[in-house]
Amino acid sequence: MSDEIDYKLIGDDLQAVIITLDPGEMVIAEAGAMMYMQDGIVMNTTLDPNAQGGGLMNKLFQGAKRALSGDTFFVTTFANAAHNRQDVAFSSHFPGKIRPVDLREWGGVIIAQKDSFLCAPKGTQVDIAFTKRIGAGFWGPAPTRS
Repeated sequence: MSDEIDYKLIGDDLQAVIITLDPGEMVIAEAGAMMYMQDGIVMNTTLDPNAQGGGLMNKLFQGAKRALSGDTFFVTTFANAAHNRQDVAFSSHFPGKIRPVDLREWGGVIIAQKDSFLCAPKGTQVDIAFTKRIGAGFWGPAPTRS
């Protein structure tokens, strides 16, 4: 179950998102996407942002999977350790629009292209999905002989 966070999109072709975190709330984000954070926001890197456990080997395997796909080994988190609401802002490395996605509208899962993830509330599971080779979709399986 993910936290609900308050956000505001700013800009036009080079958009950014300002996330307002309540005390104790946390957001996970793409490495290098943070624009600014107010006092009280604590940035951290971890292998297990949602504290799911699973042992050290499982955490290392997840990090290695991220690294092999071209992402970072660690996941960056931003938590509000202050006693009042504070902001943290993120932007993409590429020009374009930021589109908020409510995973409930997509059955809880969405597969997106590489580098399209920007940030998500704590509780969101971000994982790597491997696809079949492109020819498999166009050509199908080889015919079998009887």
